[in-house]
Amino acid sequence: MAVQHTWKVAGKEFTGKITVLKAIRQHCIDCSGGYRREVNRCHITTCALHPFRSGKDPSIKRKPLTEERKKELADQIKKLNKSKTKKLALVHEPKYAHE
Repeated sequence: MAVQHTWKVAGKEFTGKITVLKAIRQHCIDCSGGYRREVNRCHITTCALHPFRSGKDPSIKRKPLTEERKKELADQIKKLNKSKTKKLALVHEPKYAHE
């Protein structure tokens, strides 16, 4: 469900439809003085929006990762790290090899 919401970014005002959870997240950012990091550190636990401050519904339980999925993700991370290492090695290779 989307709601009409107005928000400001860098002094510019925007109006559009956003989800309720995103509107709550934006309210929490505004309440925290515009500091996103402060939203996670919020100590006002009596606020009705406190459980929703991260922009996620706490009543929705996330399924734990299966061992197979964990292995797939680990393989993807290894591949990414290898490609980054190769790119870094190419960047740092000297132009002229010493003989």
